[in-house]
Amino acid sequence: TIEDLLGMAVQLREYTGFSIACLFLTSGDETAARETALRHGIDCVSITSPALSVYTAEGYTTAIAHYCRMNPCAFICAPHTSRGCDFAPALAVRLNAACVTQVHAFSVRDNAAIFSRASAHGKVETDYSVSEGTAVVTVMKGAFHGRAHGRVENPPVSAHAVEVTLTHTLSSLPRRAANPDPGIDRAEVIVSAGRGVSTPERMELVRNLAKSFSRSAVAGSRIACDMGLVPYAAQVGMTGRTVAPKLYIACGISGSLQHVAGMKNSKTIVAINRDPDAPIFKIADAGIV
Repeated sequence: TIEDLLGMAVQLREYTGFSIACLFLTSGDETAARETALRHGIDCVSITSPALSVYTAEGYTTAIAHYCRMNPCAFICAPHTSRGCDFAPALAVRLNAACVTQVHAFSVRDNAAIFSRASAHGKVETDYSVSEGTAVVTVMKGAFHGRAHGRVENPPVSAHAVEVTLTHTLSSLPRRAANPDPGIDRAEVIVSAGRGVSTPERMELVRNLAKSFSRSAVAGSRIACDMGLVPYAAQVGMTGRTVAPKLYIACGISGSLQHVAGMKNSKTIVAINRDPDAPIFKIADAGIV
């Protein structure tokens, strides 16, 4: 996710000429900020507060808004994840800023920043123009692969303490999901099952195929999860996870817009389907019927 955010930030820097600052919200640990500063050579800011030990939308919104009022910025980039979508709109309201979610492309037109995103379940490509003021954008995973470079031998990490009081947040105990995270966010190869797999015996073929690769994971479409073939934690699509592995193998997946929205940024897509007219073949790099 850091790579995608920095890739977006680099393009915005080329457009505005402004510098990049990477914010880390913690209860006091600056390790991640220092590692990112050393790796990418960018300015990192560690925003600390005891209330930030656990993620809350209210805490993130309050902390980031406080920092941005002290350090005005043109663009605030957040990952398009469940967490990013949780606090980004509230942050935009707090700062009286524009908000564009699910951004997968950036361009400049008539001296204005243009953010592109899919609308109407992927049927329409929509461009949003931001010409003035602050804009909060959430960035799709895999959309921007650039990284910020800098010749920084010992980049400083500035610490910024902020007082955060959670007045609208109810505390609850964390609970482990019934199905553990299968690690599809970190996998370089994902083998995904759809309706066409249909049986546990065929699902075993999918799992065996995944075992042929290192750093691989098994995922599935919504219908495969509903059929009990794949745990919901491994669902890929608009109502599941967004992934962008080096290789995505779609087995028995027709290619609905809802599913494609969650994997279209994969570097190489291979589709296996008995229907030669399946929509998945339109975005696949290689197809097997």
